[in-house]
Amino acid sequence: VDHPDADTEPEVVYEYWIRASIDAQGTNVCDFSQSDLGDRACPDLLNASYGNPPAPGLLVLLDRSEAMNVVRESTGNTRAEDSVEVAITDVQDFANYYPGGRIAIWTFHGACPTDRSQGFLSPAEALDILAAVAAETPTGTTPLADSLHLGIFKLYLTYFLSGSDTRFLSVSSAGEESSSTGPCSGPDATSGTDCASGFVYDPDPNTFPWQQKVCALLGNPTLDVVMIRQWDSVAGPANTTEGFFRSIAASSGGVYQEIGDGDPLPPSFFADCNSNGILDRDDIAAGAPDCDGNGVPDEC
Repeated sequence: VDHPDADTEPEVVYEYWIRASIDAQGTNVCDFSQSDLGDRACPDLLNASYGNPPAPGLLVLLDRSEAMNVVRESTGNTRAEDSVEVAITDVQDFANYYPGGRIAIWTFHGACPTDRSQGFLSPAEALDILAAVAAETPTGTTPLADSLHLGIFKLYLTYFLSGSDTRFLSVSSAGEESSSTGPCSGPDATSGTDCASGFVYDPDPNTFPWQQKVCALLGNPTLDVVMIRQWDSVAGPANTTEGFFRSIAASSGGVYQEIGDGDPLPPSFFADCNSNGILDRDDIAAGAPDCDGNGVPDEC
């Protein structure tokens, strides 16, 4: 982004980028008619300054809504408890693979996501926050669209001078959307399974499905590498949310994991299962077989 106010007003860069994205697509995929960020959902998360933390950056976005309070058969823990356990492994592996990288921890339920870390912190500080989150009981509705929208752009704004391969968004959610009110809110798509082929929607921008809006927001090429865990009753056939998750993970060079309640815990997003010094997702991107699509090379 080459904008004259980029150094002093990151929210102007945000506005500039959104409008450029809308112009490039020729359609108003999100309602960004408001000129003041204060009119938008949860504006403080974008206005807060995180300074210039060392790259790369990992933003961990954890669903703490009622849908994550289901007890999983395989472990006897709730989805929320297991999601934090795996997030802890993510942070540890990220720190080992990217020494000096920084981590932000956000949770979401009810009206807005919450910035638990107030910036990008050291791995040790991030682990302390995750320990506190683990003790909390999930409750309330799920502002998934707003959380993805704000997480994508906060990560981008913080590291916009770095390449997209230094911006990692880790999302752990049941995949429900029930309470977003921001620019990327909207109904569920009625059909369509990925960003490339599109979702069925009404020509009225106010009725665009939230999946289509977030696809457009993330862009192509994408702003960040997106890695998603969907905690579900059972790993099953594709639907619009699963297809959307798979699509934004694949298009951004990330990983999608669907975890049924009877499944074992998934591997870390930053695992190197064969100890060849290359992350599993990069091995797979380079051609290593992953026939079951679980983000782990088949040799492991």
